[in-house]
Amino acid sequence: MNEQNKGNQQEESRGFNLDGASEFFGRIAGSESAKKLGTGRKMVAAIQEEAREREEEAKKEKHGRRVYLECTDVVKQYKQYDSVVTAVNRATFSVLENEFVAIIGASGSGKSTLLHLCAGLDRPNAGTIRVGGHVITNLDADALGRFRGENIGMIFQNHNLLPQFTAMENILIPTLMCSKPGSEYEGTFRQLISSLRIADRLHHLPSELSGGQQQRVAIARALINSPRVVFADEPTGNLDRANADEVLELLLHTREALGQTLIMVTHDMSIAERADRIFRMENGVLSLMKS
Repeated sequence: MNEQNKGNQQEESRGFNLDGASEFFGRIAGSESAKKLGTGRKMVAAIQEEAREREEEAKKEKHGRRVYLECTDVVKQYKQYDSVVTAVNRATFSVLENEFVAIIGASGSGKSTLLHLCAGLDRPNAGTIRVGGHVITNLDADALGRFRGENIGMIFQNHNLLPQFTAMENILIPTLMCSKPGSEYEGTFRQLISSLRIADRLHHLPSELSGGQQQRVAIARALINSPRVVFADEPTGNLDRANADEVLELLLHTREALGQTLIMVTHDMSIAERADRIFRMENGVLSLMKS
C-alpha cells in the first residue's frame, strides 16, 4: 500500500468530519451605525453628493462590468534613516469585476507594497483606494477588518501561517471574521482541500509541512470565505512548474465560478500572459504593459 493510500485511510479513521473545526467558526455581531444626514443645507448637500456618486458609478462600467477596485494617486513612503523612500508613487489604475490583472516588476519595485495597500493591509500616505464601492482608506480599523474578512482574500508570498495552529485551523481562522454559520463553509472546505491535495496534512503544524504544502494551505485560507476579490503575492513562487500550473488553474476556476476579481503579483511571465491585463511596476511607478 502506498503512502498516499495510507494517508487517506488515516483521514477516514478520523472520520474526516471536520472534528475540531466548529470551535473556529464564529460570528461578528453588530453593524456600522447609519450616517445621519442632518437637515437643511446639509441634507441637500448630502443628497446632491449621493446623486453624484451614483452618476460616477454608472460611468464606471465597461462591457457590462462595474469597476471593483479603483486606486487614485496612491502614494506610500517610508522613512529610511535621514531620507524618504517612495515605494509607490501616485499609482492610478482600476480593475473590473471578474477581471484577472497581473502586476510584474523587479524585486523592490513596489509591487507587493501596492498589493498590500489595495488589500487594506497597509495605509497609503496619500490617495484613495475604493474596493467594491467602499473607500477603504476612510474606514477605521474595526470596519476595515470586517470588510476585509467578508470580501477580500490574500495569498502571501511567505505563507504567513500561524505556527501554533494546524493546517485545518489555519484555513478556518478567517471564518471567524464573517457572520455566516459554520455549516456554510463545509462544502467549500472539502472542495479546497481536495483540489489542493492537502486532505492528509490537515492535522499537521506548518513546521511539519513542505514549502509547497504550506503555500497550498495559505491558498485554501484565502479562498475559504469565497471572497469577492483575491490578492495573490507570488502564489506559485515556491511550487514546481506542474504544481504552479495546477494552482493557477484552481484560482482561475474559482474566479469564474464565483465571479471573483483576481489581482496577482508575479515574476512568471507565462502566468502573467494569462491575465486580461498586465501592469509593470518600476521604481514605484505603475504603468500599463498589456491590455
